[in-house]
Amino acid sequence: MRFLVRRVLLLIPTIWGVVTLVFFLIHLTPGDPVEIMLGENAVQADRVALRHQLGLDKPLYRQYVDYLNRVVHLDLGRSIFYKEKVMKIIEERFPATFTLALVSMIVAILIAIPPGIYAAVKQFSFWDNLTAVISLLGVSIPNFFLGPVLILFFSLKLGWFPVSGKSGFASYVLPSITLGTALAAILTRITRSSLTGVLKEAYITTARAKGLPEFRVIVKHALRNAMIPVVTIMGLQFGALLSGAIITETIFSWPGIGRLLIDAINTRDYPLVQGTVLVIALTYVIVNTLVDITYTIIDPRVRLEK
Repeated sequence: MRFLVRRVLLLIPTIWGVVTLVFFLIHLTPGDPVEIMLGENAVQADRVALRHQLGLDKPLYRQYVDYLNRVVHLDLGRSIFYKEKVMKIIEERFPATFTLALVSMIVAILIAIPPGIYAAVKQFSFWDNLTAVISLLGVSIPNFFLGPVLILFFSLKLGWFPVSGKSGFASYVLPSITLGTALAAILTRITRSSLTGVLKEAYITTARAKGLPEFRVIVKHALRNAMIPVVTIMGLQFGALLSGAIITETIFSWPGIGRLLIDAINTRDYPLVQGTVLVIALTYVIVNTLVDITYTIIDPRVRLEK
């Protein structure tokens, strides 16, 4: 409880820092957002009206104070393109990104953890070397290549899955594989490396000397203690997935916040870009906090409250 309270209190200055950074990065970006939105041929009256609507006619410090006040009240402004509140648009898009991230993480775990465990147990064997090669290929193949290849083969040629969009469970298969493949490659090597070190510990030798089954030694005694590096990577990658896998969502026309950000940039929707970037940044902060809390659950020896 003490640790949880400290982490929640630490979230306050962290979130403030993220909000401040997002605000100034957006406002210090070269170029006039009003001119970008309306174009060079817009009349001066329209520019003045839009500048007033966005609050850009105020001093920068006043804009910052107003922005902090709106964020505290969960008001991220109003989208110029969609004519709706930015928070409402993000709330509509976020579930699609969350479900895709969750399915992709499950796919990555199913693909990565068993081979990683077996590679650690059979260190320097043919399987270990094969796993290393496959992992290298998985990391090396970019999403913008793998996604279209999967669409060409499984959608256009075989007709098994939808080409794009979100229309039932079948539509999750190709984008989740696209996202999960690279993550699985990383998790496999991290699992193998971490578990290999744990298997050399004295307490593992003692457990084997007591006659415990090898499966129990590996799963109950070794794997749990080897999971902290794995959970760290999973947490960081899950935060990235929740933040919106921009390339994958664009390829598969997935209605998530990653594609929303691209659309907002293309339409020069200044408030929506700012709100989406803020939500993406805050997602990382929250996920990292949850990962820290998970450490104490996995390994009671970890005492983060000190």
